[in-house]
Amino acid sequence: MNGQFKGMYVDILTKAAERLKPAYTLELQPRPWKRGLADMEFGSAFALFPPGLKRERSYIDHYSVAIYRETVVVFCHEDVLRKPRRNFPRDFADLTIGVNLGFLLSDRLMQASRQGIVKLEAALEAMKMSGEMARIVGDYLH
Repeated sequence: MNGQFKGMYVDILTKAAERLKPAYTLELQPRPWKRGLADMEFGSAFALFPPGLKRERSYIDHYSVAIYRETVVVFCHEDVLRKPRRNFPRDFADLTIGVNLGFLLSDRLMQASRQGIVKLEAALEAMKMSGEMARIVGDYLH
């Protein structure tokens, strides 16, 4: 935001870092996601957040506890909700799903996409606001 490194993860990890002092020093640095993954893979960074565990990223170890609990939800344009859509993925087959860059999708959603049941597209802020995307996948924080 406005050139500042802020957000929920930053706040939580900054508080955790304070509790680890003086035994450990934790420095949080903003990184584009792909550069952060490369830094992890080649050993020039110790950790990366937000964590997204994928088995093909063997250079990222399992973490001990979740930072917070989240539920993946789908936000729909009101016109989309005029037709009942209770059964996923069948009831969503005629829609395009906008996905935020770097968002970790569920296996169920990825399978529906591979089978051609649903269409996934990168969601740009302008498309979200204009209503061009019928649905957007996001987080609901508890």
